[in-house]
Amino acid sequence: MNIYQSSIWLTYHEFSQMEDIYKFVSEWNLLLKNKKEYDFQQISYYKNVQSYVDEYFLTKEYNHLYAHFLLTIYSALEYDLCRLMGSKDYNYKNFSVFLKEKHVNAKQIRNIKDVNLLRLYCNAYKHNGGLYTNKIIKIKKDKNIGDEIQYSDLNITEQYDISYEFLFDLYGKLKR
Repeated sequence: MNIYQSSIWLTYHEFSQMEDIYKFVSEWNLLLKNKKEYDFQQISYYKNVQSYVDEYFLTKEYNHLYAHFLLTIYSALEYDLCRLMGSKDYNYKNFSVFLKEKHVNAKQIRNIKDVNLLRLYCNAYKHNGGLYTNKIIKIKKDKNIGDEIQYSDLNITEQYDISYEFLFDLYGKLKR
């Protein structure tokens, strides 16, 4: 979905943090990707014990950067959902109740499973040290409880697009 062709802000005349971070996400994702590739290429020139230690720590640092990037995306989505619900704080249970009150079948909202997984990834980072939880394992059956989530393996742009399409579809289902 092209945000400028199918805009929540233009369609619904609402302030949207998801729209505001579009340029940030697309530009910084490319910068981060290029910097990561460069850093790992620099380390690959050295074949000694120190290079393996450097690679280990560099991998950890990039994993944290990608996790924070995902938190930015999900926080913007939560902000937009709060505005949509007329609430000051986002709570997943309150969101579910809101959907029922509006007679919206959550299962029919585009990308809702992917957005929920993003929510769980972000919660795991904030509250469980970035380790897989039981809730994530139920979805990602090939992972193990307590293993570290590799946030840097997740496609940032795709996560943004999924979240934006979810929000856009939700607005449509609410007829706003």
